[in-house]
Amino acid sequence: MSDKEYKLRNIEQRILELQAQKRKLKSVEIKQQRKDDTRRKILLGAFLLHMSEHNDDAADLIKNHLTKFINRGNKGEKSKAKDLELFKEILK
Repeated sequence: MSDKEYKLRNIEQRILELQAQKRKLKSVEIKQQRKDDTRRKILLGAFLLHMSEHNDDAADLIKNHLTKFINRGNKGEKSKAKDLELFKEILK
C-alpha cells in the first residue's frame, strides 16, 4: 500500500468516525428534546388541572375546549371515546 493510499484510508476512517459521533450527538439531542416536550406537556396539564379545580370559569372553558379538541380530527369513534374516558373526572 502506498503512502497516499494509507493516508486516504486514514482520512476515510476518520470521516466514518466523525459521522458516527455526529449521529450519536444528534440522537442525544433528539432524546433531550423529547424529554423536554414531555415535561412541558406534564406541566401544562398540571397547570390546567389546577386552574380547573380553583376557578369555575377556567374549568368551564377547559371542559368545553378539551371536549372539542378530543372530538375533532380524523380519529375513530373508539379512540375518541377512549380519550374522553381518560378525562371523565374533569369533563363531568
